[in-house]
Amino acid sequence: MGARHPILMTDIRYNIFLYNPYTPRFLDLPGDQILMHRWREVMVIVNDQTTMDAEDPIQLIVRQMLVVTHEVNTAVVTKSRWGHRAYVIIRPVKDIQCDLIGISIHIREKTFREKAFNQIQKVKMT
Repeated sequence: MGARHPILMTDIRYNIFLYNPYTPRFLDLPGDQILMHRWREVMVIVNDQTTMDAEDPIQLIVRQMLVVTHEVNTAVVTKSRWGHRAYVIIRPVKDIQCDLIGISIHIREKTFREKAFNQIQKVKMT
């Protein structure tokens, strides 16, 4: 069975123009509420310990063409308020001249074992 990781692509205005088949299920939204909506309208990245929104990485990606990874204490909260502990990788998409043409967002939901390991690590650290 293949991995079920949501992958979304935005244009330079951050509107989602492409997503893989698993994305609507993960976001708990029909496709028409995803396609051509800004990515932060359908989901936000939060710190799963504080529930505070993570800093919007898009500006950093656009200015410096960096890949931004959220791995620790990260959750994705959808428009329907459904939360998933996850790893999120956000990267620039460039054309052949290295000009920014969009943003790629790859989400991998943490496994039960990873969630349990994170809880054990938190207990050991306190």
